[in-house]
Parts: sequence; C-alpha cells; structure tokens
Amino acid sequence: MTKKSFSLPISASCTPLLSLASIEEIAHTTIKMLPRTIYKQIKNIHIKTENFATHKVLRELNVANKYDLLGLYSGIPLHEKNLLEEQLIQDTILLYRGPLIKYTRDSHDSINSVIGNVLIQEVGHHLGLAPHKLRRPFTIK
Repeated sequence: MTKKSFSLPISASCTPLLSLASIEEIAHTTIKMLPRTIYKQIKNIHIKTENFATHKVLRELNVANKYDLLGLYSGIPLHEKNLLEEQLIQDTILLYRGPLIKYTRDSHDSINSVIGNVLIQEVGHHLGLAPHKLRRPFTIK
C-alpha cells in the first residue's frame, strides 16, 4: 500500500497558529510597504489586534455575525481633524483575529493579502477616501 501525502495550502495550515502579536507584526510590515506619501500620513496610527469585535461594536455597526467584521478604524478622518484633535485623539485600526483567520481559510488567500486588504480599507477611512476608491486588491505573498 502506498502512502499518500496531503498538505493544506499554507494559508489554511498556518493561520490557526497566528497569535494576536503575529497579526500585528504582519500589519506593521504591510503598513511600511505602502507608498511613502500615504505612510507619512498614517505612521502614528495605533494598530491593535483582538480576537473578535465586542458585542457593543457589532451592535453599533449592525453586524449580526461576529465573523463578518475583519477590521475597524476608530478615530477622526484626517480631513475632519483640527490641530487639537490631532494631538488628543489616538487613531486606531483594530484587526480581528478570528474573522481574519476564517476569511483566509474560506478564500484560500494568504493571511498577508487578507490583512493588507483590510488595512487598505481602514487606512482609507482615516484618509477620508470614498469606499469605491479602496477596492484595489493588495497582493503580497
């Protein structure tokens, strides 16, 4: 009898091992890959990773399934900020580990690409860009 070997795609096999810190590390690496003009505007954004969005956040955003929210920008978009708000209010991008892992498994995309696409969406909110301008896929291996 011959033995058959079976291996999962890297995106499916590695994502369960990703810690909150690992996702943040991927996010910070991805942010640094953005064009310099964008990076200069977002370098002070705090990136935080949680397992899931809180029930309160899901309720406020009218999201029924906790796996449907992959990330969230919290802050005041640049074009709406005044100087005082810029100094007092910490802009944050929250990444949600559980939904990111599930989406990666379901889509067979790499976790890097999934995190990259979520970051682009959330950075766009910070920059005040219209959603239709944020549809470019972010591809990194």
